[in-house]
Amino acid sequence: MYHGVTRAFLVESRMGVGQDSRPVASPCQVRAGALRAGEAPVGTAKEPSLRKQRAAGDRTRTGAAQPAGLIGEESEDRFRLAMDHSAIGMCLVSPEGRFLTVNPALCEMLDRDAETLAAATWQELTHPDDLDVDLGLVDEVLSGRIPSYRLVKRFLRPDGTLVWGDLSVACVRSDDGSVRYFISQIVDVSAQVEAERALRQSEARCRAITDTAADAVVTADVGGTITGWNTAAERMFGFSEVEAVGNPVTMIMPERYAAGHPAAMERFRGGTERQTSS
Repeated sequence: MYHGVTRAFLVESRMGVGQDSRPVASPCQVRAGALRAGEAPVGTAKEPSLRKQRAAGDRTRTGAAQPAGLIGEESEDRFRLAMDHSAIGMCLVSPEGRFLTVNPALCEMLDRDAETLAAATWQELTHPDDLDVDLGLVDEVLSGRIPSYRLVKRFLRPDGTLVWGDLSVACVRSDDGSVRYFISQIVDVSAQVEAERALRQSEARCRAITDTAADAVVTADVGGTITGWNTAAERMFGFSEVEAVGNPVTMIMPERYAAGHPAAMERFRGGTERQTSS
């Protein structure tokens, strides 16, 4: 269940935004770099020192066992602050799928507290229809065939509702190349997924209406390129949809109108065009 897999990462004090406008790891910037065993910068914020916790029993606030050498002294405080105040879900996960450390944003997203997540695995929280794809990608990372992956998948809340998450994962490896733990970041994209689904449904309804209309319906973009062509337009103008879409709308205009169409469109875009008849 993971993306963006690098050998490790170093957390800085500011958040980065990718070219797709998605947050990288608010409010921090994650930089990839190979780390050796005992150097991985990992932890949670607002907790007693993990070095002290290890001495007292090597456990995090989630109650999960902490990998040895999980925190580098210089980066511990910065990572803790970044993780606890991140706007996106973040967690550390064992190779078997157990949650080792989780942040508040992930708890809120999945509607579970840290203790509940510590007793669960990501496999249990994944929608059954998305599980096989996720497991396959994890196996690819564990075997070393790929360094990272990204996946949009569904997570299950306790009440049965779904959360669509844009999941990205990194891993920290030991000197022998085996995965010590995964570093996961999850952005809640439920609203975006639902908006895209609603748009597709709306387009399908519009298409059904235009295809059954008795009148020709031709749509064009602001540049005058044909984008839509219904069945009645095929009958009226003699061009199929494949032949018409992508061509200038002037292809179906009498020559005397086609010549003045570009100028008329410029006036229309400027809000100065008046309706005329001939």
